Amino acid sequence: MSILPVPAKLLEKCAYPQLIEHIVNEEILSQYQFGFRPKHSTKHAELHINNIVKSAIENKSACAIVGIDIEKAFDTVHRATLLHKLENYNISSEWFAAYINNRRQYVLHNNEKSNEISTESGLAQGGCLSGILFSIMINDLPTVITHSQPCLYADDTQIAKQISPKTTANDISLLEEDCLNVLKWMELNKLRVNVNKTT
Repeated sequence: MSILPVPAKLLEKCAYPQLIEHIVNEEILSQYQFGFRPKHSTKHAELHINNIVKSAIENKSACAIVGIDIEKAFDTVHRATLLHKLENYNISSEWFAAYINNRRQYVLHNNEKSNEISTESGLAQGGCLSGILFSIMINDLPTVITHSQPCLYADDTQIAKQISPKTTANDISLLEEDCLNVLKWMELNKLRVNVNKTT
C-alpha cells in the first residue's frame, strides 16, 4: 500500500487554527495590527485613524498621516528573518521552515513554460497562513514609531501625528524621524517601501 502525500492546502488548514489560538492566547500581535487577525477588519483600522484625527481636531490641531506601502510585500518576505521572529514569539519554526522553504517557481506564457528556479523569499499567494505570517513579520514595526500613532493592515501602514499650530516645525520633525526609523526597520528586515504608493 502506498502513502499519498498530504496536499499543502490541507496542512495549512490544520496548522492555521493552532497558530491563531497561540497568537490570541499569548497576545502576540501588536494592538496596532488590524490585518489577518480574528475579530478585526479594515473597519477597526479605519476607526483607529478616525479617532486620531478626531482627537487632533478637538485639540485645535492638524493631523498629518503618512501612508506607507510595502513593495511586493508577500513576495519579498525574507524567510530566515520570519523564522527567527516566530522563534522569538515562542512558535517553533521547524514546521514552518519546511512549509515555506524549498519552493520553486516558473512562468507560463502562451503554453510555454520557463525553467523552474528556487526562491529564497516570499510566502505562498492565497495560502491561509500567508496573511498571519506576514502580520508576524511586521508585528514589531510599531516599536520604532515613537512620536506618532501607527496603524497596520497587511502591507499598508499609516503613521498619524497631531500637528499643533504652536509646535508645527517640531511636530513635523518628529514625524519625519518616525518615517526614517520605519525606513531603517524596512532595510533591517529586508523589505522595501513602494515609493509610488507611499504618500
